[in-house]
Amino acid sequence: MSGDQIDRRKPIWPQIVRELTRQIEEGELAPGDQVPGINALIEIYGISNNTAQRVTPFHPPAAGADHGMIAGPVFA
Repeated sequence: MSGDQIDRRKPIWPQIVRELTRQIEEGELAPGDQVPGINALIEIYGISNNTAQRVTPFHPPAAGADHGMIAGPVFA
């Protein structure tokens, strides 16, 4: 998924969280791999800093909080 594949009519951060979750589930992000940080998310998806912060595991609505899949900046 890239910035041009985001449905901008819907909330963006959940779409990116779902994409990261898919990458983890399908093995594209393996244990020990780094989850993209804020700057990488901004570059990859063309999103704002605030949106990128909502995606990161440090913000409560992130995949780690909702799905228990991400711990800190590294997939655990």
